[in-house]
Amino acid sequence: MAESRLLERPDTSAPPAGRPAGPASQPSGRPSGQPAAPPAGPGRRRARRVAGAACTVAGGLLLLFVAYLTYFTGLQEVRAQHRLAADLLARGALEGRVAEGAPAGVISVPALHLDAVVVKGSSPADLESGPGLVPGSAPGGAAGNTVIAGRRVSFGHPFGSLDRLRPGDLVVYTDGSGRHRYRVKRTWRVRPGQPDPTGPSSDARLTLVTSDPPLAATGHLVAVALLQGHPLSARPGPVAAGQRSQLGLTGDSSAAVGALLWAQAFLAALGLTVAAYRRWGQVWPTYLISTPVLVALALLAFGSVARLLPATL
Repeated sequence: MAESRLLERPDTSAPPAGRPAGPASQPSGRPSGQPAAPPAGPGRRRARRVAGAACTVAGGLLLLFVAYLTYFTGLQEVRAQHRLAADLLARGALEGRVAEGAPAGVISVPALHLDAVVVKGSSPADLESGPGLVPGSAPGGAAGNTVIAGRRVSFGHPFGSLDRLRPGDLVVYTDGSGRHRYRVKRTWRVRPGQPDPTGPSSDARLTLVTSDPPLAATGHLVAVALLQGHPLSARPGPVAAGQRSQLGLTGDSSAAVGALLWAQAFLAALGLTVAAYRRWGQVWPTYLISTPVLVALALLAFGSVARLLPATL
């Protein structure tokens, strides 16, 4: 009887149905006979965490900088325009010598819903406040070329829709010599090597210029408008052709030092914030103290970096 029971007991050493007999199967994803990869050490894991954190911070700063250029700088431009308008009202008239960065005139383009105070100068700092009268331009209404540069994307983008101007559109420019009406003759894109429409001219014209493509300055977008009526004088007011800095197509290289210093200060403050959190473990008190400092340093760094970009960007 015992013998028959032993014979009926199943053989547990046999492989399950459907699985071939043989050596133990290898772990999935690893070929037979290949040794398993050693687990990553603490140093490698830490390097990966640091690299991931650095990429996250860099990506976040890039997104914040784009938001700064497209939104926050617009608030700066609005505030600057209010200040310039108040200055005009206090002075009562646009007469006498105008210092760089001070109000030089007022431009109105009904087709673009644009009404802006024009400052004297076209440097990155000047164009942060609004459109700028390029140095060497003819006075408004006079024979010659009156050239005004403006931003395409940032700081309120006053010339962001310049390509929508059509022949016959009205442009009104008011300065110390009076109110002058111009009609758009042509709008086009000027590439490097093509004739420069911002140079000297024998007729009385107003030339509006901005960067093109919108996020670069390899060329510029130009709208030329001709004076309606007789010019005030026969004096030409030439603009030196080919001076990219005057046309706002270059940035301010002197801002590089400030950008580097403010960026280092921001990274140092960010490192201190992380160290304080790890040491004390207090999330809200740490962030409550550090956030205003980080925001202020980031804005200062962004402002310096923005001045390195083309002034008409």
